[in-house]
Amino acid sequence: MTHSNIIPFEPRNPILAYENEGLEDADRALLEELAETLASMPRGMCMIDEEARLIFCNAAFAAMYGLPTRLTQPGTARAEIVAFCAPRFAWATVNVRDHLALDDQAGPEDTVIGEYWINETRRVRVSHTKIAGGGYVAMHEEIDVAPLLAMALEEA
Repeated sequence: MTHSNIIPFEPRNPILAYENEGLEDADRALLEELAETLASMPRGMCMIDEEARLIFCNAAFAAMYGLPTRLTQPGTARAEIVAFCAPRFAWATVNVRDHLALDDQAGPEDTVIGEYWINETRRVRVSHTKIAGGGYVAMHEEIDVAPLLAMALEEA
């Protein structure tokens, strides 16, 4: 099994990094399949815990925002990731804060969805789904902006 699409967490894959002593081979195989699935997802995905710290992210998430490896490590504060992205994607800074505020107000197992311009040519759809015990799973998807830009040119 190759993990070439997974952000290189040290010392090993984040899904497999949890203590798994005593797991049956079938359970270990399921964890490996989950890691493969997350690695091959075209959409960015991350999981944030109840203390607003990264549990894991996939390669697509890191690539979408140009995150250095140090910001993809489990335990990284969400605030550090946002602070890194803010100057690079100035258009989105207010949107990120608004989205996180909505997320904080959402009820258990609610999903908050928003679409945001990152810059003049990039737009993302972000969904945060709360998880039991606190935290959330976030999906980040690049939206094809060509039709939106074409409409704007036609209206101009």
